[in-house]
Amino acid sequence: MNDMSELLHDPDFVTDFTVFIAGGHYERGGVWVETLTEEDGRGVIQPAAPKDTQYLVDGDKSRQVIKIWSGEYLSTSDERVPKLGDKITWHGDEHRIVHVKDWSQYGYWQALAVQVVTDG
Repeated sequence: MNDMSELLHDPDFVTDFTVFIAGGHYERGGVWVETLTEEDGRGVIQPAAPKDTQYLVDGDKSRQVIKIWSGEYLSTSDERVPKLGDKITWHGDEHRIVHVKDWSQYGYWQALAVQVVTDG
């Protein structure tokens, strides 16, 4: 496989987005309070194909799902952030990272993100 990192800097493909890195802490009573740290991101983003979404839960499949290739790691969740992943804002829509593939040996990470739907 080829090193894809050059593609992530090609102006014909790359786009800017905002990454909100998930973090947080437990408050008294064991309530998790999410915090988000904002950073600039660059990568290639496109709508996910149906085959990309086959492992998502049905509720996520009904929302817009995008595929992201990035030179920087995007997180789904870890022991510090139960059940939450990083968020990105792209073209005015907020998406939560739900799946990440580590292709760092080829210069990138590939992620799926599901559009966040808010009542309002």
